[in-house]
Parts: sequence; structure tokens; C-alpha cells
Amino acid sequence: MKAFVINEDQIKNTLMMLAGALLFAFVLGYYFGTQSSSALESSNQVNENTGSEKGVTPSEDQAVEESVTANPESRKEDEIAAQKAAEKQEQVKKEAAKKELARKELARKEAARKEALKKEAAKKEQARKQALKIELAKKEKAKKEKARKEQIKREQAQKEQAKREQAQKEQAQKEAEKIKAISAKTNSSDVVSSKEVPGPDVNDAQTSLEPDDIDVETKVYSIQAGMFASEANANSFIDKLADKKFDAYVSSFMSNSGATKYNVRVGRFAERDQARLLLKEFQKSFSSPAYVVITR
Repeated sequence: MKAFVINEDQIKNTLMMLAGALLFAFVLGYYFGTQSSSALESSNQVNENTGSEKGVTPSEDQAVEESVTANPESRKEDEIAAQKAAEKQEQVKKEAAKKELARKELARKEAARKEALKKEAAKKEQARKQALKIELAKKEKAKKEKARKEQIKREQAQKEQAKREQAQKEQAQKEAEKIKAISAKTNSSDVVSSKEVPGPDVNDAQTSLEPDDIDVETKVYSIQAGMFASEANANSFIDKLADKKFDAYVSSFMSNSGATKYNVRVGRFAERDQARLLLKEFQKSFSSPAYVVITR
């Protein structure tokens, strides 16, 4: 819908045109009024002449003259009343135009206020979305950084585990070679004392006894399950063996370096085959190197 706005200059121009038209109408009416009055006067004179001729009384002439003289005043009053009515109508129009302008101005201000509120709301919404976007970006970055650190931590743990496993393999290989060498020595001599057989965790040589020092009738076969430098560690290992129903005990000896070592052994058998059967059962439960030894 197209809106028409009336400014103050247009109103002034319209009022001036109306005033000019009223003035022109007043002058025109006055002119025609004077003409009609002169015509009436001439007609009155004619009537007087004719009346005198016809015998018209003076009272009748006076009544006609009064009616003629009264008409201009009534016309003037009518013109004044019409002018007042026009002025009142013009005032009403002015008031209506003023109210219309006020209404349009109020509507314009209200529309401007709503538009400002709409822009402000859009600005706040944009700021909220931007803040949310930044927050999500921060969380995503933190998440990626955490995942990266965890990945690095896992990789380091894997490397450490690989190193430990490699060290354990190397240690197990060394122990296996050591046990193999000890087993070969034991099988060749067929007589080994508890103070003679080194365990997998000790590099010190043990004091040995000559085969003649061992009474053949008192041979006892046991399983060498481990060797420890600490008696507490040896007892802890005995507890683990007990959980698997293996009857173990500690046998200490003095190494060539002068340090006391602790052998952990399982079982006491008069026959080597009995000890070998127990060794197979032991190896099913424990992965540590073990072998059969001869004790007293």
C-alpha cells in the first residue's frame, strides 16, 4: 500500500488558495449585491412613479423599501456564516490532517523501533552463534589434543613394553643358555650338590663339591625352580608355588663372591624320573626356567 505524506508547506498553500477563493467569492457577491440593490432602487423608483400614477399609497412604498434594504444585511450575515462554516470545516480538516500526520509519525517510529529490536536480536543471535562456534572449536581442538597425547602415551607404552619384552626375551635366552650349560654339566657329572647349581638370575659361580663327597645312598632329586639374592623374594616365590599346590623350600649357599644366594626348590624324590614328571607339571604352570638337581 502506497502512503501519501502531506507536509506543512502543502497545507499552507491549500489554506491560502481557500482564503483567496473565499475572498473572491465575497467580492463577487458584494458586486452582484450592489448591482441588484441599484436595480431594485431603480425598480422602486419606477414603481413609485407607476404607483403614483396608479394611486399606490405611501405605506406600501415604505414596506417595499424596508424589504429591499433588509436583503443586503441578510446576505452579509449568510456570507459571514458561510465563511465561519468554511473556516470551521478547514479547521476540522487541519485537525484531521494533524492527527493523520501524528498517526503516521507514530507508526513510523513504531516500525523503526521494531526494526531496531529486530536488528538487535539478529545481532545477539549472530554473536551467540559465533560464541558457540568458537566454543565448539575449542572443545574439538582440546579433544584432538587429548587424543594426540593419548596416542603418544600409548605409543610410548608400546615402545616400553616392546623394550621390556625384548629384554625379557634376551634374559630368558641367556637363562636358557645358562640352564642348558648347567644341565649339560649336571648330566655329565650326574652328581650335583645344592651348593653347586647356579640359578637363572645369578652369574656368580657357586662352591662345588666333588662327587666323592656325596653319599650315593642319600641322593635326593628336586626341581630347581629359581634362585634369588633376597630371602624375601625367595619366600614370596614359595607362596606363589604354594598357590599352585607345589611344596617348595629354600636352600641357601655362599657364592664365590661371598654373597649368600637362595635356591627355591620343589619336591624331594629318590628317583630321577619322579622329579622329571613333577618338572613337566611345573612347566605347565610357570614359564620360568626349571630343571632337576640332586640334593642331600
